[in-house]
Amino acid sequence: MAYSIATYNGIKQHFSPFLYKATEPFFKLMVEGEFFCDDKPVNKSSRHIVKISVNNFNRIKPLLSKVGVKVGQVGGKRASDVDFGQHEIRFLETGKTSVSASDGASTAKQERASLLIIVRALKDKKNYQSANDIAKDKPFYKALLEVYPEVNDVWLKGLFAQYKKMKQEFSGSKFSEFNRDGGFMDFISKLIKDEFNIPKKDSWNPADVWLINEENKVRADLIKAAKGGSIDRLNDVMRDMLKKKRLVGVSLKAVSGTGARLEYVNTKVAIGKTDIYKLSNIRMNFSLSGSNLSTTDTVITVKNKEGEAKFQLRQNSKGFNNLKFEPTMKGQGAARLGKVPLNLLGDMLVKDYNITKKKFVNNWRLYPLDSAMFSNRESELKVSLVLLLLKLTLVYQQVNL
Repeated sequence: MAYSIATYNGIKQHFSPFLYKATEPFFKLMVEGEFFCDDKPVNKSSRHIVKISVNNFNRIKPLLSKVGVKVGQVGGKRASDVDFGQHEIRFLETGKTSVSASDGASTAKQERASLLIIVRALKDKKNYQSANDIAKDKPFYKALLEVYPEVNDVWLKGLFAQYKKMKQEFSGSKFSEFNRDGGFMDFISKLIKDEFNIPKKDSWNPADVWLINEENKVRADLIKAAKGGSIDRLNDVMRDMLKKKRLVGVSLKAVSGTGARLEYVNTKVAIGKTDIYKLSNIRMNFSLSGSNLSTTDTVITVKNKEGEAKFQLRQNSKGFNNLKFEPTMKGQGAARLGKVPLNLLGDMLVKDYNITKKKFVNNWRLYPLDSAMFSNRESELKVSLVLLLLKLTLVYQQVNL
């Protein structure tokens, strides 16, 4: 989760027109750059969080009082939950006063810098012998600073390592397009949303940038594979494109050390019924910290002859919150396989195991928060935990991450 939206214009683009108009009186009281809105999609089923500086909380406090909203405490920080019709916004006090290097805005800059160095290696065929050569290449270095002004010696070394690895791997390829923003990224995101109801592209494919050979032909083939087909069919077509170097999606990670690593993931064809991932281990820690669980993490490990994957089930942030289901291949800890699309998970739980009469909804407010609440609804909530956990071991193969 990243809190990277820190401008009025960013809020306006992220919120619906109605929600922006309703929240505008609050944001206009704040110092721009000292509020940090969660960049995940805003929906009606969950509270959306905006972290604001101490100064900004003091600025909106009179308005909160005027509209009858109380100021409470969450984790020792001031917080107010404001009802804006169909949406609820939590203004949460934070000690930070600027977007940090780990936030989405900085990540976007780093990815754009990486894309520039990839273009330099594969399209411009520039020869660099060291990170210092990048700095000496004045026109390119100027362009690099325009997309990533904070670049330093450490990042230059990382970019040089990426440059060497990409040149080593793809120097003979004929990529004509290199994309991160708009263009092909928008096309593929819209395609899987329209055809397979996957609203967030990263839930299905974590690629940050795309390397494309003959983009018009690639688009046409992907549309043909997706129309009236399945996500498995589209994935198989894209695997074939990867093999032939027609389309390469790259998930970028910061380089540690002097050398960059490149790993191929999800290169097998769709998993068949005879290729089953077997349950290897389930770890659920029930130790207590006071009256609460010390951790809410559950880790499910599955394996087959090709390798081992683990699912981490946990809430999105501290306290009561919604769950995320995210697999990782053993030995590839930095390269996540993508969060499981929860709408598909819900469909499978109902269709294949009928373990809930209603479709699974990832909304913590709908479930018991303590033993008393559970007891009152025990007959309604009696669901086989074993079946649920076994089902989750099959998610990896059925959503074809």
